[in-house]
Amino acid sequence: DGGIRWTLEPPVFHEWGALGIRIWPGYPALIPILSAILLVVAVYRLLSHSGLDEPKRSIVAFVVSLAPSFARFGIQFLPDPFAAAILIFGIDALLRKRRPLALSLFGLAVLTKALMGTAVAMVLLHEVFRDVPSDRDRDDRRPLFGSLVRSGFEFSLTLLPFLSWIVVTKLTGTRSVLLQGGLLRGFLLQGWEILGTRNFYSK
Repeated sequence: DGGIRWTLEPPVFHEWGALGIRIWPGYPALIPILSAILLVVAVYRLLSHSGLDEPKRSIVAFVVSLAPSFARFGIQFLPDPFAAAILIFGIDALLRKRRPLALSLFGLAVLTKALMGTAVAMVLLHEVFRDVPSDRDRDDRRPLFGSLVRSGFEFSLTLLPFLSWIVVTKLTGTRSVLLQGGLLRGFLLQGWEILGTRNFYSK
């Protein structure tokens, strides 16, 4: 890299993958495959909240494992399947009323893959509006506002480890893609123009 240090997320997945290589040096795809299996297990566990019984849950989880994205990315050294598995386990914990565990898993998911922050925000917002009646009166707005404030605070907590990492990279002078043009532009606005090109849809 010409002596230039670049970083995106903290090396959570990389350390996890390095552990697998140390244990079994001849199989570098071991941890990516285990991460993909962990994602299928997370989907199966989440399906327990859908009302499906056995063997339907197993069939759906098996069909998910046959998705082309699994065949392509399941053996590649990418943090996405691992982060997605952690996120889904967090949703499962949230549905089981284990909120501290859910928020901890959400924070780990964002730390592993920064874009998981968007998914965490959508999950928390969905929880706020899930049980709100469509015909609520003026008195019902106060609990809704309180729920929004609480979810915003919890979302900030899940981002705190990742934002701490950003501060560390800034203080150490490590160049980060997320910090190019500012955190907001680097995190949310960079690269969307590719969706307007013909080559993106021809792949």
